[in-house]
Amino acid sequence: MRGQGARPRARVGAVLKPLRHTEERFVAEYLKDLNAAAAYTRTGFSSKRPRQQAYKMLSRAHVSAAVAAAMEQRASQ
Repeated sequence: MRGQGARPRARVGAVLKPLRHTEERFVAEYLKDLNAAAAYTRTGFSSKRPRQQAYKMLSRAHVSAAVAAAMEQRASQ
């Protein structure tokens, strides 16, 4: 039984959706200081509940995969 608010995990090898423009901007802003709430606000979203909304953004499989790929690329440079 899953807990309240739990989401199913992305399947291994699943095709991820392409990022929307706002999600791309969020990823770029998040990589500046690794502060999700600040990145959410800087992206231009409403400043109401930025921590909760940033958490939701990062819980999307395609967004978290883009963040992981960008961090991996940054580490290899």
